[in-house]
Amino acid sequence: MNKKAKHFWNNLEDGDITNWELIQINQGTAFCCCGTPIKKIYVLQNKLNKKTKLIGKDCAAKLGIKLTWKTTADYLANAYLMAKNETEKLFVRQQQDRLPSWKENICFTEKQVAWLEKITNHKYKGRIWKVRKK
Repeated sequence: MNKKAKHFWNNLEDGDITNWELIQINQGTAFCCCGTPIKKIYVLQNKLNKKTKLIGKDCAAKLGIKLTWKTTADYLANAYLMAKNETEKLFVRQQQDRLPSWKENICFTEKQVAWLEKITNHKYKGRIWKVRKK
C-alpha cells in the first residue's frame, strides 16, 4: 500500500468515514487509492472539502459500501450512482420521484427497464408493464 493510500485509510479508520459519500460509480480503468488497478471505479467525495478519491470494489467493501439490489428503491439508487450523464440521472430521478406513491408496486415499461438495465448492467427483477401490440 502506498503512502497516500495508507494516510487515506488511517483517516477513515479514525471515524472520518462519515465525511465521505459515494457520489458516482464508473466503468473504466484507474488505480484505487491503495494502488490496485480497478475497472469498476467508486468515486468518493469528502463532504467538507469536496476532494474526491477513487476506490475499487474491494476497498469499497472494506468501507461497507456494497450495492444491494433487493428493492426497487435500491435498484434506482444504484442506477442514479451509475448514470453516466445528466439525461440518465434525470430519467432515474423521475423514477425515484414515483416511488413514494407506488412503493414496490411501481411498474416500468419494457423500454424503461431496458434503459435502467443499460445504466446498471444489472437485470431488473421488478414488475414490467408489457405493451401490447395492435
